[in-house]
Amino acid sequence: MTALPSEHFGNQPIPALIPGVYNELTRLARSQLAREYQSDHGLTPNVLVHEAYTKLVNQTQLRPKNKRHLIAIVGYAMRQVLVDDARARKAAKRGGGQGTVQLDEGLVSKDVGGDDDFSVQQCLDTLAAESPRLAQVVGLRFLQGLTEEETAAKLGTSVRTVQRDWVRARDWLKARLA
Repeated sequence: MTALPSEHFGNQPIPALIPGVYNELTRLARSQLAREYQSDHGLTPNVLVHEAYTKLVNQTQLRPKNKRHLIAIVGYAMRQVLVDDARARKAAKRGGGQGTVQLDEGLVSKDVGGDDDFSVQQCLDTLAAESPRLAQVVGLRFLQGLTEEETAAKLGTSVRTVQRDWVRARDWLKARLA
């Protein structure tokens, strides 16, 4: 790619200027990706440049003053892409894409200790509001009868995490149902 003449800056929108500095943006992307501590993000330098371009494609009002200003703007957009990607991976790791566990009312008793106002369903609903993952573990282990290993695979967590969550959920339920 050819370098952009200085007269292009100040009167061209960002999307029109990016092709002229694509190689430099790719080097910047490679540098930013090298600083990432996790290598499982699946982003390549070219993909990162293209994602940043997508963020900036509608920025027709912003006019960079010079090449350095343009690269700084696109570099900031790249950092935003990396942050968004990290947040998405973290959410997925924490069960972000998981649906809620629906409890079949026929499987649980509505009557606990003779108190008509309090039900196991209400208790599980409260648990789900306070800790959705604990409620998912209860649903998978108790209601669906999955093993710790199957539950961990379904939730995308470790077996040890499921074991800890199961103990916490049982303790929480025992305290509420006592």
